[in-house]
Amino acid sequence: MKKTDPYYKTNRASKYIYGIILMFAFVISQSHEQQSSPLLLAVLALIASFSFAFAEIYAEILGSYIKNKGKTKKTERQEIISDSLAMMSTGTIVSLIFVLSSLDFYTERTAFRLSYGVLLALLFLFSFWAYKLVGFSVMKAVVIASFSVALGVFVVWLKYNFGH
Repeated sequence: MKKTDPYYKTNRASKYIYGIILMFAFVISQSHEQQSSPLLLAVLALIASFSFAFAEIYAEILGSYIKNKGKTKKTERQEIISDSLAMMSTGTIVSLIFVLSSLDFYTERTAFRLSYGVLLALLFLFSFWAYKLVGFSVMKAVVIASFSVALGVFVVWLKYNFGH
C-alpha cells in the first residue's frame, strides 16, 4: 500500500482516533483515584499508551499472519508498527500534561481538565481529517467530528456529575 493511497491515510487517522479514545477512557478512570500523584499519572499514561500500542501491534500482526497463511511482508509489519506509534502519541501528550502538573505549573485537577480538552480537540481534528479523506464535504466532516466531541463532552459531564 502506498503512502499516497487514501486508505493508508484514513487508516492512520483511525489509529490516532483509537488511541485518543483509549487514552480518554484511561484519563477518566484515573480521575476517580484519590491517591494518585501527577508524576505517577504521567508514568501510568505512558505505560498505558505503550500497552495500547503493543496490543495493537500484536493483534494486527497476528491478523496479518492468519490472513496471509503465515507470511507477512516486512513493509506490512513496518506499517503496523507506524500505525501503532500513532496510537501511542496521544499518551505522550497526556503524560507531558501531568509532568507539568507535577512540576507545579498547575494543579492536578487542571491537568485532568487540560487532558480532557486536548484529547477532545485531537478527537475533533483527526475525526475531521478522516472524514475529509474519504470524500465527505467540509460541512459533513465538521458535523460528524463535532458529534464525536459532543459525545466526549457528555462522557466527561457524566463523570463529573455521577462519578466519584
